[in-house]
Amino acid sequence: MKLEELEQMTDDELKKLKSQVDKIISDRERISIKPAKLDAYTLFSKMKERLSIELKIELLNADLTGLSLDYIKKTDKVAYKQIGKVTEMLNKYLQSLLDRNPTSGEKIRWYVLYTELCAENLIKINVPLSIRSLAYQCDSFPSLLNKAFPGYIKAGVVSKIVEDEDETYM
Repeated sequence: MKLEELEQMTDDELKKLKSQVDKIISDRERISIKPAKLDAYTLFSKMKERLSIELKIELLNADLTGLSLDYIKKTDKVAYKQIGKVTEMLNKYLQSLLDRNPTSGEKIRWYVLYTELCAENLIKINVPLSIRSLAYQCDSFPSLLNKAFPGYIKAGVVSKIVEDEDETYM
């Protein structure tokens, strides 16, 4: 695409094109990522989806499409490291509860569950939602999980929460 064509595009068209380019870049980066980092990217995307929902409600269509884990890595190294720690903790915790290696579908549902329970808790206690505030809820997650699903951990049936119904879910 030539520069003249870009200059003639409307703001909405440019935003749409930017979103498409960001997705292409993100997809290319994802292909070359190691599994542990891929899990961190997946968790981050679930956090971002939840934030987008909340921000759209509060700020009327706030746009987080440009926010990427690479951007967080450059601008907030502490939050970036915390996302890695949360991902590792969630994976180990799920593996210990299941007594086996979780599937990618189970991990995704686990990340969604983490994000939802932590976001609800933050809203309840009037803490602003952000990637950082979600990432720092990892110590609260076991108690939030037990509160949301009383007895599941003790009974050893956490697998019922994250069980694969359709492995194509992503």
